[in-house]
Amino acid sequence: MEQKVLDQIMDEPKKSVDEEQSAFTGWVLKYTKDSEKRDPAVLALNQIVLSFAAIHTSGMAVTHCLYDLAARPEYIQPLREEIEKVIAEDGYEDDGDGIKKLKKSSLPRLRKLDSFMKESQRHAPAGLFGNTRVVVKPLHLSTGHTIPPGTKIAYNLWATQMSTSSLSMSPTYNPPNYHAPAEFDGFRFSNLRAMEGKENKHQFVSTAPDSLSFGHGNHACPGRFFASNEIKVILIEVLRTYDLRLKGDVEGTGGVEKRPEDLVNAGSIMPNPFAEIEFKSRKKDVI
Repeated sequence: MEQKVLDQIMDEPKKSVDEEQSAFTGWVLKYTKDSEKRDPAVLALNQIVLSFAAIHTSGMAVTHCLYDLAARPEYIQPLREEIEKVIAEDGYEDDGDGIKKLKKSSLPRLRKLDSFMKESQRHAPAGLFGNTRVVVKPLHLSTGHTIPPGTKIAYNLWATQMSTSSLSMSPTYNPPNYHAPAEFDGFRFSNLRAMEGKENKHQFVSTAPDSLSFGHGNHACPGRFFASNEIKVILIEVLRTYDLRLKGDVEGTGGVEKRPEDLVNAGSIMPNPFAEIEFKSRKKDVI
């Protein structure tokens, strides 16, 4: 089947760049060596890699958010109130089968939810390091040092996003109710966006030299916009439909010290796969 798809695409008249990038296959083929463009094994491998990267990272981000909500239940009600307010103002879309769906245009209005996601990701990005590269020729630094060819280099992602030397984490850049970078402030970024001139900055999908979870520049993650919507939809469903708590937290009071400890392996940061969260239906009619 893949061979038929490849042959069909390769035999069609050349399309515009926009048309080529509208489908995964065309997008990948654009950057595939000519000698490999008709090889279904190459396409299959790229599909597997992309699927793993997309599903794996989004799943981890959702899990981190759920752990943070269970450990910090004080955020649950404000997030629910924001969600219900936006739904009440924007209404729903009917899919034609009588099923009401949240409007895509409503998602950007959920600034507190967006902020909570970004803060959760800041504390637990996919890895400690980012943009690993291999030096192909001697790299001369301003310090006088030279990095030889073949050396692997990367930036310290976690440390950058936790440092007061970073612009968005500096006290002078933030509002008076600023929390130090080491502290978890779920509404850190929605508070920043409430400041004049920063309304469209510091979103979950935003990248910057001090916000590197999705990379930055030409190679920033192209799927981050889809991932943002996907994660929001999941969290909206959970928050509207269920109460949640860490297993054993009978009173549901949470506690930072109770949050399942992340696992770090070969530089990757993963949510604890052995932790458990308890869900209970809110027993409320939720559309």
